[in-house]
Amino acid sequence: MSRSIIQDGKYCYLGSSETTLDKHHIFNGALRKKSEKYGLWVYIGHYSHLYAHQRDTDVLIELKKIGQKAFEEKYGHEMFMREFHKNYLDDEDKEAFFDIGKDVFLS
Repeated sequence: MSRSIIQDGKYCYLGSSETTLDKHHIFNGALRKKSEKYGLWVYIGHYSHLYAHQRDTDVLIELKKIGQKAFEEKYGHEMFMREFHKNYLDDEDKEAFFDIGKDVFLS
């Protein structure tokens, strides 16, 4: 198992829970193995994780932006595009603070 390049510690990235956590791969489906390889994952409370996948695509998109920003800080934009094929950041997002974490999601 790779280490997350987004999150240190084992707690819900979207909230305060430290129990019943799921590992959420930022880029899932066919890109899940690459998410694992590059550490593009966070822990999310089980019910928040289910809700995000079933109804809250805004959270999933924000996590993709966070993941892309973290990846690009480490490996660069060209490699991100080679590996993940889609740009989730616009000019405004590129200037945004990287680790917005749970404060944004709880406000």
